[in-house]
Amino acid sequence: MFKKRLFPVIPMSSIQGQHCRLEHFSHRKHAPLLWEAMDVQHIDDNMKWLGFPAGTSKQQFIAKMKRYEGAHNTKSYIGFHLGLRRNKSRHNARLFAVISLKTGKVIGMRGLQLVKRKIGSVDIMMVLTMARLDPIAAREAEYLMFSLVFDTLGYRRIGTTCDMNNTRSVATAIRQGYTFELVLRKAGAGEFGATDLNVYSIIDEDWPALKLAHLASLQAKNFDPQGRQILNVRQFLDTNGKGGA
Repeated sequence: MFKKRLFPVIPMSSIQGQHCRLEHFSHRKHAPLLWEAMDVQHIDDNMKWLGFPAGTSKQQFIAKMKRYEGAHNTKSYIGFHLGLRRNKSRHNARLFAVISLKTGKVIGMRGLQLVKRKIGSVDIMMVLTMARLDPIAAREAEYLMFSLVFDTLGYRRIGTTCDMNNTRSVATAIRQGYTFELVLRKAGAGEFGATDLNVYSIIDEDWPALKLAHLASLQAKNFDPQGRQILNVRQFLDTNGKGGA
């Protein structure tokens, strides 16, 4: 018989890894540094997939991030696209800044949203990563988020949603070990009109093998002299099925 229980609240405390640290996002502290970390040539592209209009300025970015910040006023990316009513529960979202321990700089952000504590489900959204600044830290941040949800909080499911036209996002979901679930037709709002959204998930039964694959992919020997990952998580899974090195 299915036993009902309320899953833990996502903590606001920092999450420390070997190469990066995840801090509760502050628009005053982290948004300006995140903007500076972005490649100037790709700012508009980064902004587009986060729901910002072309030509967004630094000041507009910081102002918008103020709206996303915090547990009580974070509006989810999927809610933005689907027009869902914002859940005003103060436990409904967390937004983290990714800090490189090697440089001390902000290299990205990651959000946990659409938290459903009754069933142990959460979506990873608002993802922005400048992996070129510290590749191993960027990859470790992915693992730390998964580990927080499954190992620390004991949740049953992580979901993520990608605009099907965002090929980089789709490729990232596949690389990280997500399983494709379904297509929400015309559920997204693109620059040229409605777009389809791909839904992916990882469930608790997937995590043991996936965890081993993530840990194997983070080993120093799996990075070349330029800092590029030699084999990604998906390749470790496909090679031996258990994620072992």
